Amino acid sequence: IAVTGLGGIGKTALADSVIRRLVPELHFDDVVWLRSAAATMSGQSASPQATFDTLIIELAQRFWGQSGVENTPNQRLAQVRQRLKERPFLIIIDNLESETDTAFLLTQLNNLANPSKFLLTSRTRPAPQAIVFTCVIPELSFDDSVTLLNHHAQELGVMALATAVAADYQAIWNVTGGHPLALKLVAGLLDVLPLSTILGGLAQGGAGHIEEMYRHIYWQMWRTLSENGRRLLLTMPLVSETGGDPDYLGVISGLDETQLWPAIQELRSRSLLEVRGALHEKSYGIHRLTETFLHTEIINWPFEEQRS
Repeated sequence: IAVTGLGGIGKTALADSVIRRLVPELHFDDVVWLRSAAATMSGQSASPQATFDTLIIELAQRFWGQSGVENTPNQRLAQVRQRLKERPFLIIIDNLESETDTAFLLTQLNNLANPSKFLLTSRTRPAPQAIVFTCVIPELSFDDSVTLLNHHAQELGVMALATAVAADYQAIWNVTGGHPLALKLVAGLLDVLPLSTILGGLAQGGAGHIEEMYRHIYWQMWRTLSENGRRLLLTMPLVSETGGDPDYLGVISGLDETQLWPAIQELRSRSLLEVRGALHEKSYGIHRLTETFLHTEIINWPFEEQRS
């Protein structure tokens, strides 16, 4: 199954929700969640074959640990294929971005499936001839967008929407187009900026609108952050896909405990930091679109320009 849609549309959230509902009812030996690697700081992405080889290594390490993995790619592939054919596993491969990666993986995964199953989230829709069930995620409706916007604002403690009228919600929806991540970012900005400033200068619809919308919103976010908030955000691309704990964030950012926790809270209140984990431990990461903004817009700028 491939869940497809634009970045920030909610593919990962949907996959997570569905799996949590189905796992108690379906019979799998285990559920393995893998995230495809992001592009490097220079913007270079791995080849489709390299992406597939990395996923096979991660699966092998999950099944047998570091010491039990075969040495060559062909040996590892045969090793993993045998395990997936012997027992039913549910494998999620999250955050595929390129059309070539998705197409290549689908041809390879069909040789590994049954009884094991694969669920992919991808920004690109598979070709019609691909042997896959495709679920395309649309933008949220106006009513659902308003519900999400208010819910997230309440979670963040943002009170600005308490006086919003229908025209305000319509203006937000006209610009964000029902994109969940954009709505969350707008909710975070409403704590520090007036709505007219957030939406000002953004055209409604048109070619390239989505990319320009996110770029506009992220730049507004960046300009509202404290120096420590910016410093922490700049180091987040160094954190693994599964997130980093507070000790690690302190080491890579150079912030001491009295600086780190306010910075974490600041990024969370702007919807820039994803908080993961349970009661006794937490880890922190960022959305792939946030990482892309940092790579393409911020990281290579001189520090003095970053501060402006």
